[in-house]
Amino acid sequence: LVRRTDSLDIVVEDAGPGIPRGEMEQVFAPFFRLEQSRNRETGGVGLGLSIARAIARHHGGDIVLENRSNGLRAIIRLPLIDMAKQLAPAPVPETNPPTGLQS
Repeated sequence: LVRRTDSLDIVVEDAGPGIPRGEMEQVFAPFFRLEQSRNRETGGVGLGLSIARAIARHHGGDIVLENRSNGLRAIIRLPLIDMAKQLAPAPVPETNPPTGLQS
């Protein structure tokens, strides 16, 4: 985890071969799989990254991928919210008392 001024990064790294530069965005497309040999027996239908990115973006964040010299780095970046502002009660509008009523 890496806390930034306005976001929280969840960083995941592996020691695999990485992803070819031309396919860095393609891997987020539904049903896209880099390894064509995968099937029902070996697992994966190509939805994981697509769903994960959709969830991150729904919450105002994103997922980015970076090749490293010894693998891939995936960064899930989510915005931090100011809980005090989120939980503060809404201001009550001023109202004028009804006119024409007698007490």
